[in-house]
Amino acid sequence: MTLLENIPLAPWTTFKLGGPARWYCPAEKPDDILEALAFAREHTIPWFILGRGSNVLVSDHGYNGLVIHLAGLESVDWDCSGGTDLESPARQRVRCGAGLAIAALAASAADRGLSGLEFAGGLPGSVGGAVYMNARAYGSEMADIVAGLQVITPDGVLAARTIQDLEYSYKHSALMTNREIVVSVDLDLGVAADPDQRAGIIALTAENREKRVAMGQFTYPNAGCIFKNDYDCGIPSGRLIDECGLRGFSIGGASVFENHANFLVNTGSATAEEVRQLIRHVQRVVREKRGIQLEEEVQYLGFDDGSGPDSSN
Repeated sequence: MTLLENIPLAPWTTFKLGGPARWYCPAEKPDDILEALAFAREHTIPWFILGRGSNVLVSDHGYNGLVIHLAGLESVDWDCSGGTDLESPARQRVRCGAGLAIAALAASAADRGLSGLEFAGGLPGSVGGAVYMNARAYGSEMADIVAGLQVITPDGVLAARTIQDLEYSYKHSALMTNREIVVSVDLDLGVAADPDQRAGIIALTAENREKRVAMGQFTYPNAGCIFKNDYDCGIPSGRLIDECGLRGFSIGGASVFENHANFLVNTGSATAEEVRQLIRHVQRVVREKRGIQLEEEVQYLGFDDGSGPDSSN
C-alpha cells in the first residue's frame, strides 16, 4: 500500500476544486483498500472512497481524513461467464474493476458488439460510482445490467453481493448507506446477433456521447447534473431552474450553465464554497417560486467540521 500525505484533490475531481487530503491512498488492488481501512481504524480517522471524481465537491480546506482512490482498479474480463448460470449465446457476463471509467467501458463494449451500456457513452465517473448511485441516462440505468459485485465491508471483509442486495431505486442503492466499497462489478450485456446490430450499438453509444458534447458537458469543469429529477412534479430539474430565471446566474466563478441549467460549472476561478452557495441559492429560489425542494446528487467532502460525509464516487 502507498500512503501519501497532504495530496491536493482538485486534480482528481471533475469540478477541479478542493483542498488536500490529509492522507491519500492510490489503491491498485483490493489489498491496498484493506490495508488503508486498517490504517484508518488504527488511527481513528474518517475515510472516503474516490473513483473518477464526478458527483463530489471537495471543500477548499480539503479533507481531514483518508481518501482511498480507486482509479487504479481498471481490470476488465470480457467473458467471465464460467461457473455462472449465464448460458444464453445472446448474453455475455463482463467483470470490471470499480475504478474503470464508465465511458471507456461503454466505448469498448460497443466496439465488441455488447449492448446495455449505450446510455453511458460519454458519461463521467467510474464503474464503481455508477453502480453506487445507480447512474441513469436516456431511459436506461445500471440496475438494468448489474448482475453482481464484489465489495469490501467497512470492517475489512471481502464479500460478494447480488443485485437484490443493492436495493436499487431511482439514483439510489444500499451502498449509499451501508458504506460497502465496490471492488469489481459483473455486468450482464447483450451480444449483437449480426454486423448491423453491432453497428447500431456503436452508433447509439457515439450518439449519446455527442449529445453530451453538444450540451457543453466538457466545456467547463462540472459534475454533470447537480440535482435529481423530481418525478412527482413531472418537470426535469433543469427546466425548473430555467423557468425560475436562473440560467446564467453566477456566484463568483460558479455559474448555472447557459447550455444546461442543471449543470453548475466552474468557469475557471470558482471556489468550492461558491459552488455550494450557488447550489443552496438555486434550491432556495426553486422552493420559493415552485414549492419544490431540489435534491442534489453531488456529495460533499470536508465541509463544516472538516470531515464531511462518507461516500463513493
